[in-house]
Amino acid sequence: MQDLRLIARQEGLISRQQALTAGLSPSAITRRISTGQWVRVLPGVYRHLASPVSDLMWVHAAQLWLGRAMVLHGNWAAWWHDLRPEPSGPVTVTVPRHARSRSHAYVKLRRRDLEPVDVVELRGVRVTTRQLTALENARLPDGQNTFDRALQRHVRVPELERTITRLWHAYGVIAARDSLSLATDGTVSPPERTLAAALRGAGVDQIRAGVTVVAGGRQFWLDFADVRRKLAIEVDGVKAHTDPAVFASDRTRQNLLIRDGWTVLRYTPWQIREDVTAIIAEIRSTLQLSG
Repeated sequence: MQDLRLIARQEGLISRQQALTAGLSPSAITRRISTGQWVRVLPGVYRHLASPVSDLMWVHAAQLWLGRAMVLHGNWAAWWHDLRPEPSGPVTVTVPRHARSRSHAYVKLRRRDLEPVDVVELRGVRVTTRQLTALENARLPDGQNTFDRALQRHVRVPELERTITRLWHAYGVIAARDSLSLATDGTVSPPERTLAAALRGAGVDQIRAGVTVVAGGRQFWLDFADVRRKLAIEVDGVKAHTDPAVFASDRTRQNLLIRDGWTVLRYTPWQIREDVTAIIAEIRSTLQLSG
């Protein structure tokens, strides 16, 4: 019974060592495997037949196999940080250089001694920090989306610059620098970069991207702002329209800004893509009205 309780807490998994510690004999373990009650998923790691296979299960299976020394990295780290909707391919983990384990069909190992500053524990799993995760994902086909999502989660450019300086020799650093160069103006998404380029092209240089302000006693991040004239410009992504919590938070922020004397203009990516000229004209007109 003790082994069943343990399996229930571990996504349907148990390691051989855990089973022995729980009081099962080697023959009892062999019997469970031979009858199909337990299915071997990794060396010394078994899944109860009734438990579903999932991405979460594979992360915990890798942890049971490799121990606390492993660190989730790559697109799996991005998924764990909620920087991408789902992972792909084998679970990608970093282990110390002296580790003797080899990659498995479902778990790909990278041997590297990571600095403590580049590792964080999140929901019981050691994973590369958001900063390092964003930079390491930059070379992947959809890496820019992951990079932008990290910026939207308030990973700051100076933090990324320090990380990339420390890891200047790492594989993929050129792609990481390219992604970082796109973010140095304060923008965190392709629509914002399009609007920023249009503002620069129109000579509207008093508008700054990625501005932090205080309104109603609270600190807020604005996509674009002219602080002197108290003009805020927000670019509404899909999440702002579909996530109730994000929608409510945006409205609370907007109400506090307006109460504090701010003018708030909001645009969608579609508007920016289809008629950025009209947007620039409206921004110019609003700036003139605000003096």
